[in-house]
Amino acid sequence: MSTRTSKSPVIRAVPAVTRSIAILRLLGKSKEPLGVNEISRRLGIVPSTCLHILRVLKAEELVSADPVSMRYQLDGGVLSLARSFLRPGSVSVLSQPILQGAATELGLTASLAEIVGADHAVVIAAARANPARFHAEVGTRLPAMIGALGRCVAAFGGHPADVVSSHFKALHWEDPLTFKEWLKQVTQTKKRGYAIDQDNFLLGVTAIAAPIFDGNSELKYCVSCAGTNVQIDRIGRQTVGQRVLEMADSITQKM
Repeated sequence: MSTRTSKSPVIRAVPAVTRSIAILRLLGKSKEPLGVNEISRRLGIVPSTCLHILRVLKAEELVSADPVSMRYQLDGGVLSLARSFLRPGSVSVLSQPILQGAATELGLTASLAEIVGADHAVVIAAARANPARFHAEVGTRLPAMIGALGRCVAAFGGHPADVVSSHFKALHWEDPLTFKEWLKQVTQTKKRGYAIDQDNFLLGVTAIAAPIFDGNSELKYCVSCAGTNVQIDRIGRQTVGQRVLEMADSITQKM
């Protein structure tokens, strides 16, 4: 874990933007359209403010509303935004065959997550063996310090010790471990180059992750393989770890 003390840029809150994003995320997670009152209740936004934001999002074709029930859902404009992210040459596209090759070879699920500071990570590409007992969904948002990728973020992210500690305290594990135990694993991660999480994040699941750095040697992504404990034990942790390191190297070369 680094104790680098360089300050991050000050980000000023822009309520209209954060509320708009919260609404889009809520609609994206909902299995059915939602009305204004339901959205405002869940997010703690004043109904009149919520309605104004929804009208703007509707005008921009990011959400649509049923003319009778006036319940909102995501619209096609969201896909047009995502399309540029999935353009040929993007990391998510270039990494797909690498992930699929490892997933098929090992019989596991492979995924690539983009790291957003010490706050969170987002799965941007995933592949799985068929059938797979565990699957990572593209678009899944995770706390940056959770699971195997979290140990990589703590080991290679260059975050001050107090930042790492505060984020760890906010985590929810299925099989909790102490901060001291976790820090020991973070140290091991830095020594061997990849991180292991068994049962802590998800009971019965082992994940092994490795960091990927950008041109400025800053942590940008984490690539991982995950499967049941039985699967990983059968293959061997070190074997999977070396394969994950190979994946990280292959993806780095394509960036």
